[in-house]
Amino acid sequence: MQKEEWKTKIKRIVDDCSQELSKATVIGKKMLTASHTNAALNEKYQELGQLAAKHLRSGILEWENPRVNELLKEIEEYENQLDLMEKDVSKIKSNK
Repeated sequence: MQKEEWKTKIKRIVDDCSQELSKATVIGKKMLTASHTNAALNEKYQELGQLAAKHLRSGILEWENPRVNELLKEIEEYENQLDLMEKDVSKIKSNK
């Protein structure tokens, strides 16, 4: 009789592990999908921000918020820094 009890216990443990593994797999798939969705959302926010910045600079869009002007100034500074870095890299490449 003990042998049958052990078999039953082992089967129950294996079933429990299988159920937990299935749950973990479903959760993992959901998290992966959420990660992809979050990346897509960030891309759209970035695209929206770039479009808004372009229209703010050209005067198509007006936005009376001091933070917007600060952000545009910071963006311009970063773009200038990137341009300088790109020019430095081009100079380094052409010296070979």
